[in-house]
Amino acid sequence: MLTQEYSVVDYNIPTLIEQIAKLNKKAKKLGVPAIVLTISEQPTKVIRDTWDRIKRAYYTATVTGEAPKMDGWRLLAVLAPIESGDTVLNLVKEVPGSVCPAEYREVVGICTHCNKTRRRNETFVVQHDDGRTECVGRSCIKDFLGHADPHKYASWATLLFEAISMGDKDPDEYWGCGERPDPSHEIMPFLAWTASVVDHMGWKAKSQCQDGEASTCGTVCWLLGRIPENKEERQAWEDAREKCNPTDEHKKQAQDAVEWVKTLDPGTNNYLFNIQALGNASLITLKNTGLAASIIQAYRKHLGFVAESKKQVVSNYFGEIKVRAEYTLTLIKEQAFESDWGTSFMERFLDEAGNVAIWWASSCPEQMKIGETYKVKATVKAHSEYQGVKQTVLTRVSIV
Repeated sequence: MLTQEYSVVDYNIPTLIEQIAKLNKKAKKLGVPAIVLTISEQPTKVIRDTWDRIKRAYYTATVTGEAPKMDGWRLLAVLAPIESGDTVLNLVKEVPGSVCPAEYREVVGICTHCNKTRRRNETFVVQHDDGRTECVGRSCIKDFLGHADPHKYASWATLLFEAISMGDKDPDEYWGCGERPDPSHEIMPFLAWTASVVDHMGWKAKSQCQDGEASTCGTVCWLLGRIPENKEERQAWEDAREKCNPTDEHKKQAQDAVEWVKTLDPGTNNYLFNIQALGNASLITLKNTGLAASIIQAYRKHLGFVAESKKQVVSNYFGEIKVRAEYTLTLIKEQAFESDWGTSFMERFLDEAGNVAIWWASSCPEQMKIGETYKVKATVKAHSEYQGVKQTVLTRVSIV
């Protein structure tokens, strides 16, 4: 029996309880042990949401149990058809630690269990312990895997797992704030907005997000979604759209990224195959926005933009503490941080000698652009160190 704890936001608890109750009805019919769910009486933490600024209470949910299923079969991947250029291919979403045979990239809408071929939103690749594989539809999947795993429902409730429902309806995959976005986006504008959001806020994968944080994909979907009805949310949405409106450089980077993925040789790498298929598509659906957003990050890694942060940086302190002077600095990164006191912005610079400087700004310096060099007047606040790299902390920064 697997026992695991989850941090569940208050408004998801009723759904979690409901889903576990449904699973227990099925477990009773099958004569297998019931799933045990316990919720802590008091919240373990209270966090203010990144966008709507509402405080959310998080409780500890403990789930003990396993999904009733047939012995010997396990899920390898979920296949999602997509129009890629002039053909239809499957995006291959592998279970972590599993490898789906490449042959299933082109097996579209076919269930080898019931031998029926039709239009399907998803099919599933399962594997037996003896090595056999099958591609099955949603109505047949229960014959192989049984009912839904209670830990998937709990993970979905924490907004940390992109759950795939084996039941009658899928959980809501979009977890950004504001209104739900349109069900599809054109690939080029979506990637241009992604490039801009990464420049202004940094890259944040869904797996890296903590409670209340929005991923890069979630932020882009929010910016491209419908106008929020709430006045405060609408103002925040409008401000963010104005700040992150893609430049010509971002649009060119989106085009270059798509051209790059088209030249890839995926081989047995299903991630590379997936982003290549999306690069050849004109539209992306909501379910594929996370994968599409990663194209920009993959392209930047290809160019060496991101890899530089993992190298040993040689940096020395400059300036005298509490002394105001002029410096020539190049802006290399900007990142927003939310707190109970509002939003602050970390501006990261390099001087002419390659030394690192940071400036914590209370508002976004709109006149500064990443990659541009400026002559500024600033006061040295402190000499600090972060992850072994010396950095000069500046304050009262102004362009000369």
